[in-house]
Amino acid sequence: MDSIGIISVVGTLATLAGLGYTIRQVRKTKSSVEAAREAIQSTETKILGKSLIADASTVLRYIEVVQTLIRNDELLAAQIRLTDLKSQLGRLEHMVVEDKSAVQRIQRESDMLEGMDFELFRSINQDKNSELDKSSFYKKLSSLSLFLNKLIGKEQYSIEKEGK
Repeated sequence: MDSIGIISVVGTLATLAGLGYTIRQVRKTKSSVEAAREAIQSTETKILGKSLIADASTVLRYIEVVQTLIRNDELLAAQIRLTDLKSQLGRLEHMVVEDKSAVQRIQRESDMLEGMDFELFRSINQDKNSELDKSSFYKKLSSLSLFLNKLIGKEQYSIEKEGK
C-alpha cells in the first residue's frame, strides 16, 4: 500500500471515530436536555403545589373571619369577606384543573357560598321573613374547611413524594 492509501485509510478511520464521538456527545446532550426538562417540570409542580397550599390557607383564614363576623353580628363585614372568600376559591379552582373531583367540589362550594351571600344580603336588608341561621352558616363553612384541609394534606403529600 502506498502512502496515499495509508493516509486514506487513516483519514477514513479518523472520520469514523469522529462520527462515533459526535453521536455519543449528541446522546449525552439529549439525555441532559431530558433531565433538565424533568427538573423544570418537577420544580413547576412543586411551585404550583405550594401556591395551592398558600391559597387554600388564605381561604381557611377567610372562613374563620367570616365565622367570627357572623358570630358578632357584623353581617355587612361578613358579606364583604365572603366575597373575598368566593374570589379566592375561584383561584383554587383554576389551580386544581387536573383533579376533576376537586374542581366539581369547589364549584359546589362556590354555589353554596352564593346562597350564603344571598342570605346575608337578605338579613342585612332586614327582610322580615329572613332570620339568619348562624348554625347553618357554621356547618357549611366547617365543611368547606374540612375539604380544604384535605386538599392541603393531599398536596403536601404529593410535594413530599415528588421530592424523594
